[in-house]
Amino acid sequence: MFISLTLFSFLVNKNLFAFTNQNYQDILVKKYTRCKLTKENVYLTKKQVNKIKQKINEHASALILRYNNPCNKSRIYIDSNVVRTLNQTVITEVQNNKVLFLKIASFMEPKEYLPPQKWLDQFLETPYEVDTLTGATISENSIKKLVRKYLVIDNISHDKNRKKNI
Repeated sequence: MFISLTLFSFLVNKNLFAFTNQNYQDILVKKYTRCKLTKENVYLTKKQVNKIKQKINEHASALILRYNNPCNKSRIYIDSNVVRTLNQTVITEVQNNKVLFLKIASFMEPKEYLPPQKWLDQFLETPYEVDTLTGATISENSIKKLVRKYLVIDNISHDKNRKKNI
């Protein structure tokens, strides 16, 4: 009985130990082999920044770094932020107010707080209605906030009624 529980526990938790921190550029090169991504600095207007701040209820930078994917016209955002006391780097690809790709490239917090890829994949279906993540609430909130931030930024920076300011 003990052996089977131990084996079950190992099989369930093996993904925690399988995670390896990666450089986000390496992930982009592997994922987008057929598309030549272009790096872009986006300078948002004061009006756009204020609109973003209102929607996400936190500070927004006027300078955004993103990659454009010419194959499907999506935008890829890279964000490094502090979860509790240590950094994580997240790649978020968005298009038409949908998340197409979401991956944690690096996570410096203890691995038991690392959200599993299966949980991250929920954002691909319904980015605003994602299940809670038991035992990793701060990590969960960090990812939810980040994804919603880039959906808002992408929506506002790609408003078809605005003049191009890039």
